[in-house]
Amino acid sequence: MPIEIINSKPAFRCPPCKVIAPLYSQLSDQYPNVLFTEVDVDKNQEISSLCGVNSMPTFQFFKDMKQIDAFSGADQRKLTEFVAKYSSASSAPTSSQAISNEFPSCPGHVNLSQFIIKSQLECLNHSDDDDIQNVLKPDESIISSDVDEQLLLNIVFSQPVKLFAIKITPGKEMEQAPKSVKLFSNIQNMSFSDAESNSPTDATEFTEETYKSGGIFKVKFVRFQNISNLSIFINDNIGDGEVTSLQSVTLIGTPIQANDFSTVTAK
Repeated sequence: MPIEIINSKPAFRCPPCKVIAPLYSQLSDQYPNVLFTEVDVDKNQEISSLCGVNSMPTFQFFKDMKQIDAFSGADQRKLTEFVAKYSSASSAPTSSQAISNEFPSCPGHVNLSQFIIKSQLECLNHSDDDDIQNVLKPDESIISSDVDEQLLLNIVFSQPVKLFAIKITPGKEMEQAPKSVKLFSNIQNMSFSDAESNSPTDATEFTEETYKSGGIFKVKFVRFQNISNLSIFINDNIGDGEVTSLQSVTLIGTPIQANDFSTVTAK
């Protein structure tokens, strides 16, 4: 069971929380064997009360569902020391979590394709001429949009994962490669109207330079710490044409063991 750190803070009104937020995000990148989560105390008052949170930010450390330490305040030195101390007590990575050389720019992370439930993969507005499974294949098969340039991928994992990055491999036509991409975490059966009306967990714009550099986008890791479902909304393409096509989407991260903090979400 990995160590889990819960950062309790309000969404707004907390200057100390904003000061320490970059370090918290940096540490989540540095320690992939630790589960970093956040709780908005304004939206989860019952959880905050249950955990005895009286000031913000409060950092609580859990192992095997039991709290092992905690402190309040934006003490960057203490947070760094506590994370280093307790990360060594976390379970050793399994073979699937072993450091992979497949993605040199994403050390400590692996291809998450083995944790995707292929039978539940969904791609809205893909051409009937293309097999939906093409998007996960490492070969040169492609998947293209149909009635317009948009595509929406809904992905379900067999166990919770931590998403570190996504890699998009374009097809032979660069002008048809995805450009504006939005990611949504833990929303089931997302539709196009949902994707256009909801705020994404993260978003980016791919460029020709992005693809020439490997097509990898590193997400805001602290927001993708406990992912069961992932939706990828492709809004348009490099050439602003009516057809978007790509060769594959690769998800990069690490699997985690499920826990019982069902009302706690990663931010």
